[in-house]
Parts: sequence; structure tokens; C-alpha cells
Amino acid sequence: MAHSARRSVLEQEITWTVDGVALIRTEKGIAKSYALTDVRAIRIAYDPTRVDQARHWCDVTFNSGFVQRIVSTHYCGFADFEDRGKSYSALVRALVAAVANINPACTFEAGKKKSVYIAEIAFMAVALMFLVWVLLLTAGMGVSEIVGIKLVLLAAMLPTLRSYLRKNWPRRFHADSIPDNALPSGR
Repeated sequence: MAHSARRSVLEQEITWTVDGVALIRTEKGIAKSYALTDVRAIRIAYDPTRVDQARHWCDVTFNSGFVQRIVSTHYCGFADFEDRGKSYSALVRALVAAVANINPACTFEAGKKKSVYIAEIAFMAVALMFLVWVLLLTAGMGVSEIVGIKLVLLAAMLPTLRSYLRKNWPRRFHADSIPDNALPSGR
């Protein structure tokens, strides 16, 4: 099972494999192996950006506190990301199964950390209230067309926001039942 991705222009492509006892990271032909017995936690989440709406990630936390992040999309060029959700999902499923088999003490979580999730919702609510306030202030200044356009753009972002909130709801899961919406396209 292998998955390859490059997160940004500043990084090289990394190939991830799971061999049953280790997570292997290969970069520029050099392989580094991480024992699955040392994995403390695995967290999977949805993390879209304006130019990369398909991005999911898997954080593998080791007993030492060291974290390896595996992403589902591949940086091809400026504002150009390739969705590699199929190989990512297969790798994450294999990783979760292998870790559960070899290390039953590992915790499996989907979504953001609870504190981060609550902070993001609070920030979004404050930002939305501020935006509405600004739009109401500018509505009487002869810029009603601009206000209308901004409201339409805001409404267009609501489905992405809803998906983000649903996919990132903090929860634990068992290795044999990864939540359907925690991986790309429910794969």
C-alpha cells in the first residue's frame, strides 16, 4: 500500500507505505521507517483551502510526541492540486488496521481537536456577525450592488462550511469503523 504527495512548492514528494510493522516515509530515494508499536494516536481530518478544496490529512503521533502528517492532495503548481484521495484513503485504512492490530493502546480520532473546533466556530460566528454589521453599514452608501454580490458569495460558501463542520466534528472511532465522511469522498 503506497501513497505519494507533495504538500507545497517548498517540499519534495513523499511516498508513504505501510508494511504491517512500520510506516515508511521515502523522500528523494531515502526511506525512514517508523515502528507502529510507537504510534500513540492517529487523527484524520478535512482541511480545505481556497485553492485545494479536497485536502484531507492524517496525523500520526508517536510516543515521543513527534508527528508525521500525510496529506491527500498533491501540489502540482501554483494553485494547482491533484486529488489523490483514492490512494490516501487506502493508505489510511491500511495504517489504521495495522496499528490497531499491533498496538491496541493507540487512539483513533476523526475531526479537529475539540478545543480547536470550538475556537474555529466561535471565530466564524464573530467574523460573520462583523461581516453582516459592515454590510448593513455600507448598504445605505450607494453600494447596494456590491453588498448583494458579497451576500451571494457568502451564501455560495455555506455548503463548504457545512461540509467542513460535519467532517471535522471531534470524535473517536474504532479501527474497523472509520467514519464515512472522515476520508475523501467517503472512500
